[in-house]
Amino acid sequence: MLRRWFAFCVLMLLAALLLAGCRQGPGELTLYGVQTGKSDCLVFILPNGETLLVDTGLKDTYDQVEQVLKLAGVKEIHHLILTHGHKDHIGGLKKLAKAYEIGTIYTNAYDKATYNDSERADIAASCGRWVQVKAGERLSFGGVEAEILAPQQAYSDEEDDNNNSLVVRLSHGDVTFLLMGDATSLIEESLLDQGVDVAADFLKAGRHGKADANTQAFLEAVAPQAAYLTGNREDDPESPAPEVLSRLEALGVQSYINQGEHLAICWHSDGESLTAGEYIYE
Repeated sequence: MLRRWFAFCVLMLLAALLLAGCRQGPGELTLYGVQTGKSDCLVFILPNGETLLVDTGLKDTYDQVEQVLKLAGVKEIHHLILTHGHKDHIGGLKKLAKAYEIGTIYTNAYDKATYNDSERADIAASCGRWVQVKAGERLSFGGVEAEILAPQQAYSDEEDDNNNSLVVRLSHGDVTFLLMGDATSLIEESLLDQGVDVAADFLKAGRHGKADANTQAFLEAVAPQAAYLTGNREDDPESPAPEVLSRLEALGVQSYINQGEHLAICWHSDGESLTAGEYIYE
């Protein structure tokens, strides 16, 4: 009888431990939107401690990027997504590569318009591995799943080569991040027409929040909790556009802008919810 009772207790303990393991969350993710003016640099500290950067900002704003990386205790850039080759997205690459080891760089396989030969050589020389990705591919970054949503073709200057921007949707448990690069309303309409799931808790608005992106229909489909617009009125009075900010306000979305004296804006995800953005000052 005693042996049966002991065996029963052991089984119950094992079941409890198994259940606790099943309930364990995906860990914490921290996101920094670096204040680089009218340019893009997002720093993700992933649940397993690895670092994912999305774009590098301008060459002249790299100091802000480095300050944030030091603040976050970053020693290595494990993953770097370059949405496209315009200077306000890749300008800081050479300085970044001199200061940090970069594991893998991801770029758009279709993009032949926004990178010149010198920039392609810089990418190849900056990392341990260079991967060119296409729409429909899925990637995994240290506890975070990523899906490449767009583009599905190459765009020329005449078609607006901003549409070569990689559009990426990251999932951390139940929390999602939609990163639009500089994609315009053309890409937004294409995603909606195809019935692609663009719903997200966090939106990195396309085109620095300008009005040639961020349509009413698209913002309604995304329905974000927070929208980060990497515009700066000192650089461009229409970045972000007043009508885009009005659309977001009407939808009850909290907007955050690359304007002011802050060093970065920080969000945290536990896989179930996203915190409000916290402004970090030097």
